[in-house]
Amino acid sequence: MTKISLFTKDQVLLASQKVKIASGDVDSVTLKVAFDEKWDDFTSRTATFDNSNYNEPIPDRLFVNNQCIVPWEALSVAGTLSIGIVGDAIDGRRKTSTIIKLNILQGAKTGTTTVSPSLDLYQQYIDAMANLCDP
Repeated sequence: MTKISLFTKDQVLLASQKVKIASGDVDSVTLKVAFDEKWDDFTSRTATFDNSNYNEPIPDRLFVNNQCIVPWEALSVAGTLSIGIVGDAIDGRRKTSTIIKLNILQGAKTGTTTVSPSLDLYQQYIDAMANLCDP
């Protein structure tokens, strides 16, 4: 599994190490962020994604234990992957990060296998709550 490791310095999002990513991956690239103390009050955290060569909306991903799977839509074609972080506090405050940009290299041709759309943020919250309640 490929891991993108980032960290925050207040609102600035930085890379912990260089990583090479190929297009076409599905559910095999993880984003892990080390949040500094400035993010402590913002317990609901999501990652936002954009790909310079993908023209459809890409679903945000909910962080669980400071990591999430990068949606396949963000990796479907070679281009520039932009990643940002949004944190929400229970009192309504919101914190955002700067954007970090990574190159997605052309990956091997993946054929015509159909992939289901990534879950939207609402379904991710439902799944996370179900996992907390599941004995």
